[in-house]
Amino acid sequence: MCMSRSSIVAVLVVVLAGSATAADYWPLTPGATFTYQYGTGTPFTDEIVINTTEPRFPGWSRRESTTSGYVRAWEYYLDGDGGDVLWGGYTTIGGIDPDQKYFDPPVLFIKQPMTPGMYWQNQTTVDYMYGTYPATYWCWVSSGGTVSTPAGDFETVKLTVSDGMFIPFRTYHLCRDLGPVVINNRYLLTDWTGIVSNENATWGEVKALYNR
Repeated sequence: MCMSRSSIVAVLVVVLAGSATAADYWPLTPGATFTYQYGTGTPFTDEIVINTTEPRFPGWSRRESTTSGYVRAWEYYLDGDGGDVLWGGYTTIGGIDPDQKYFDPPVLFIKQPMTPGMYWQNQTTVDYMYGTYPATYWCWVSSGGTVSTPAGDFETVKLTVSDGMFIPFRTYHLCRDLGPVVINNRYLLTDWTGIVSNENATWGEVKALYNR
């Protein structure tokens, strides 16, 4: 279970949602939002939206945005019915250096089941503003242990992604029910909406799951 505490509600949520492997470790529920905080810096909201700008592959985006107008849209896609998640690229708007990168083929990002000790690599071509170049992305999973955030304590696995150049090491502490609760060991989850968690589930949410 995701949270360190358990309850009857938690058991019901796990049982009812257990078959929905697409939500394991990287939920893609449109409309869900996650707020992260880095120290006393500006919080940013990570919102899951349906792609409406002709994405290269059908799927969803996790769109990061801050009150200063900085937006980064990370494009992710489900790979069939197995619950694997592909990473198609990202677009950055605002900030100092607008950026855009797309991967062909997409990078295998979440590989089910997420088990410590797993390792895989991706050969892809990166299409960016100034041309293309070949790249290799390495991904590996380790035990993340229990991490503490303003949103609570979470049992996690740790996903590390690297291309050896532009992304030397990007890390995600992933909770099975909620996805990333700590990013790069410094961005901590403070709040979320749209996802039923083990800790905060209500009977209404449980019944809503049952009726789907």
